Amino acid sequence: MLMKKQRKSIQTNCYLTQMTAFSLNEQEIFEYGEANFNCLIIILKGSLKCSYIEDIILNKGDSVILTCDHSLRLKSEEKQVKGYILEYQTNEHHAVYDKPNDCETIHGKPIQIKPFSHLVIQLEKLYENVDNPALQTQLTNQISFLQLLEKVLHAVSSSCELGDAVSLVNKSIDYIHSNYMKKLTVEQLAQNANVSVRQYLRIFKKITAATPVAYINQYRIYRAQELLLQKDDSVQKIALDVGFDDVNYFNRIFKQKVGCAPKEYIRLKHKNPRIVTIHYTGELLALGIVPIADLKTTLMQVYQLPEGINQVGEMTCDIEKIKELNPDIVILSDAIECDVKEQIEKFVPLIVIPWDMDPITRLQQIAKVMGKTVEASHYISTYEQKRKEMKLWCSQQNFQAQSTTILRLDEGKVWIHAARFFPLFYEVLSLKPSQLMLETTESEKRLRRYDVPFHQLSAIESDRIYIVLGIERQFSAWLKQLICLKEWQQLRAVKNDEVYILRQQGLANSIYNQQNQLKELPIILSGQAQAEDEGLLIGKLSMLQNVLENYL
Repeated sequence: MLMKKQRKSIQTNCYLTQMTAFSLNEQEIFEYGEANFNCLIIILKGSLKCSYIEDIILNKGDSVILTCDHSLRLKSEEKQVKGYILEYQTNEHHAVYDKPNDCETIHGKPIQIKPFSHLVIQLEKLYENVDNPALQTQLTNQISFLQLLEKVLHAVSSSCELGDAVSLVNKSIDYIHSNYMKKLTVEQLAQNANVSVRQYLRIFKKITAATPVAYINQYRIYRAQELLLQKDDSVQKIALDVGFDDVNYFNRIFKQKVGCAPKEYIRLKHKNPRIVTIHYTGELLALGIVPIADLKTTLMQVYQLPEGINQVGEMTCDIEKIKELNPDIVILSDAIECDVKEQIEKFVPLIVIPWDMDPITRLQQIAKVMGKTVEASHYISTYEQKRKEMKLWCSQQNFQAQSTTILRLDEGKVWIHAARFFPLFYEVLSLKPSQLMLETTESEKRLRRYDVPFHQLSAIESDRIYIVLGIERQFSAWLKQLICLKEWQQLRAVKNDEVYILRQQGLANSIYNQQNQLKELPIILSGQAQAEDEGLLIGKLSMLQNVLENYL
């Protein structure tokens, strides 16, 4: 019987060719290599910037593998930086270190090898013997180098495994947010995340800086605060709704987290709360409450804005700025992005009020949350009486209602808005919606606005046109582009010099703004405002083209 033999070839994937120790002073630059080489850089002290495909910041303890098509440029970021560069050649057919354990490529990815002190000893010994020509020493050096690479691969593999575990724990935190009202245990959450309880606890605390129990309790208390402000339910029912079976335990945790009992909390929040709002500064001012912050775009549309209100972003929320302000509560509109809402509700009670509703109803909803229903009723009564008087005054003027379009400019389009957002014009002044509005925003009540490309301007034909002054940097360019178009110049309102410019300040659709807008009626009616005057109306476009830059 013949014995079968199988041969297996052994191939060394890479071997050390050169080792360089470097020491850099502050802002000193070290140019290394020429082209087409592989290297392992390890930082022993300080911090430096490595110019690779992109700039990489390497700090003490960092190791990084690079495959370079050109020389490296290392620049010190501290007073003194020390490290090693280990250059090596590879067998390109067996570059197994490219994707260890199916992780993303490790080239250019800083990784830390622990324990670092053992790594330093190994590097120093290797550097001491690297130029020793003895065959045994050279073999030992190559073995030591391969061990270093193996440590890098192991660190990357561990990092990837940890990354997978972190991802799974993050998913379990999302599960908590959706199921906080249910009974949740650490064992159950760890099992669902497919990690051990010990690992789950360690990663959870690293992500949230809290234990799972503390995090769940805090999240439930935030939701309880929201319900206490919005509902008339008993404390016991609210406790059950947010996941507490024992109302006494709920009261104890609530007092520990908030500083007072649930019923006392309702009374306190009606007195002097620190409120961050998104879109509702006008409503709060109508209730006598000055919020601590809102978006810049909202604040720019509020009439006679009080001083001291912070900005938490221009058109989108800056979550970190909201955190820094440490608000008692955040009140925002449902127009906010879902991911922003989810981030905010992790660290503060959050009240969401629908935006696209009648301003009076919106004010009443916010007033109920803040315990200001009496103040709201008084404000609404005063507004409705003044509105009735001004509507009567308008009817007595020798003014013929005309078809009117209020538009905004954005990205090469004009946007027309539903008449319900401009009651001063379409209800008090009784101006008529244009034909395009009747066919779009007025026939489909869920449609807030409708866009018209510049090349279809004939569609916005009406007797009067009001252009809202934009805050965007490109607004001036958009306006110049618009008024130069042949289609624009042929519009009836343009030919009859009935195109007006409105400021954003005071134009937003809130009762607070509408109360103040009533004072503007005589000027809006006459169309004779001067450019330097305050108020909604800046003046006619034909008279402002040379001075409009001052407003942009």
